[in-house]
Amino acid sequence: MAAGGPPVHRGGELMGGRPVTADQPVAVRRPRREPFRPLRVAWLFFRVGIMSEVQYRVNFFLQLLQSVVALGTGLAVLAIVFSHTTQLAGWTRPQLLALMGIHIMMGGVIHTFVQPNM
Repeated sequence: MAAGGPPVHRGGELMGGRPVTADQPVAVRRPRREPFRPLRVAWLFFRVGIMSEVQYRVNFFLQLLQSVVALGTGLAVLAIVFSHTTQLAGWTRPQLLALMGIHIMMGGVIHTFVQPNM
């Protein structure tokens, strides 16, 4: 590359890099500590996930409707089962409701942060 050529980008904004020209030596420097970097990356993933979800509004609302129907169906099944018994394989109604809530919450976290970025 000829001297005075276009700047070469190393790392970009997320990595904390600065553009350098080809004729400048790359200095060996100590990496700086960024205690909030994981939070910045998580926030970036969250923003990308939200932007990809709301890009198609009809799909977003259909997924929202599907989630409400799935939640309603799960609660209805638990209500029907516990109308006939007090325990299901040693699990009580509050325990299974908590388990169902954790399952739905973890699915939401996975669909929000992990799946859109795959």
